[in-house]
Amino acid sequence: MKKFALALVCFVAGAVYGFGIIFPPDLGEKEISYSELPVIPYEAELTITIDDNFVVGELKQTFYNPRKFNEEGVFNFILPEGTSIIGFATWDGPTRIPGVILEKKKAIRTYEELRARAIDPGILLPAARNLFTAKIVPIPPRSTKMLELVFAGLLPEVDGKVRFVLPFSSQIDSIRFERIKVNITVRGRTELSEMKISGLPMSVSGGGKVFSSEDEFEKITLSGPLEIDYSYGEDAPVLSVAAYSAGDSTFGLAIFSPPVVSQKRGRNLAFLVDVSASIKDYYYQVRAAAEKCISAAENFSLACFNDTIVHFSGDRGEVSRFLDGITPAYGTDIYSALTDFYSHRAKGTDALILITDGFPSVGETGQKMIRTLVESHSDIPLYIIAIGEDVNGNFLEKLARITGGSVIYIPPGAEESTVEDEVSRYLLPYLTRKPYEVKRVEFNGRPVEFYPPRPIAYGGIACPIVWAVEDSLSGKVRV
Repeated sequence: MKKFALALVCFVAGAVYGFGIIFPPDLGEKEISYSELPVIPYEAELTITIDDNFVVGELKQTFYNPRKFNEEGVFNFILPEGTSIIGFATWDGPTRIPGVILEKKKAIRTYEELRARAIDPGILLPAARNLFTAKIVPIPPRSTKMLELVFAGLLPEVDGKVRFVLPFSSQIDSIRFERIKVNITVRGRTELSEMKISGLPMSVSGGGKVFSSEDEFEKITLSGPLEIDYSYGEDAPVLSVAAYSAGDSTFGLAIFSPPVVSQKRGRNLAFLVDVSASIKDYYYQVRAAAEKCISAAENFSLACFNDTIVHFSGDRGEVSRFLDGITPAYGTDIYSALTDFYSHRAKGTDALILITDGFPSVGETGQKMIRTLVESHSDIPLYIIAIGEDVNGNFLEKLARITGGSVIYIPPGAEESTVEDEVSRYLLPYLTRKPYEVKRVEFNGRPVEFYPPRPIAYGGIACPIVWAVEDSLSGKVRV
């Protein structure tokens, strides 16, 4: 392992992080420069604690108003994939004011009422998938405002490797901080082979089952997502279980990691690629994802769609030129693209790969109609690569689940190499490894209802299963 000083020097030179930003209230989806921000990021302290792939992140971020008048704005924070907000607060000097999550219309109305009284309500507004916003009441001139945010979720593990990504807003190219402190703790199995932050090795202390890293930086400019990669030096157990009690109930989480068994299916692939206007800023990611998947296929078909459909008819060596010649534009007709595929699919097609942000805008836009169409062809697994900062995740996950497929999310701002890595780690194994359907979960010999219902597990990929019973914490679990 490299010495801490060397790792620190390398890290500062190329550090990239994602944090919350307060944007002007009327910005919309426009890009903005650092100098146009109503208040500027000043300090941040990020604490990441990971227990057997369950992550809890705590962010305390201070903003400064350098101007001679009051400022206000909208705090945007892009959540890591698989996590949810579990706490939010603003600070009025030494006083902590807990926030609340409300329906959007009610939240805006409440905010406007409180704003008139100059009280900071700390209201968190549900927004797009993985994007949460909070309206921040005017910050007085030449003063600071601290926000506190807590999020939690389960990180995917593939072949002993785990990745945590804190995305970065695509509406600004970089942000500057006076000071940043980052604390990372990983607890779980007895051997951690390495840890990297944004691709650079970090000095890790500890041993046994606890590993940690702590770093502090001053006057630093950040321009991308924070990425933490770590690898276990031992295989995951086939089944591990955690439980906790709440009132009269016991909640259980089982992580099922079956052995890797390769299979021949998955090599005859069909691709539908969204090239509508909404994907324009992320088209380089779309192209990278498509080319990576196609490179793993023995046989493939490819069609690009917006409000029309264009079929690729060349050989593998011409795919890059074909995709380079497309300029994303017009609306998104997912229904017609799927109908075209199902009507003309080649015999022996193993899976359909759909690359999109998931927002139908022309043609048949009813999500129920699209789900019904996919359900009528559920013999073909549908795998979806979701790209974009504003992704229709709930809709896409329902489509994939109907067919036994899955959705992978590409982090906003991810470079082409990261996109290729995400596809290699989180999609290709589903196409080339034997699936295991979980049909029954028992607790102390009794069957229990579990979620998701009848999940499909794949070799080397951790599959979470959740249930609840009115029982004690002690017991035997069988999957």
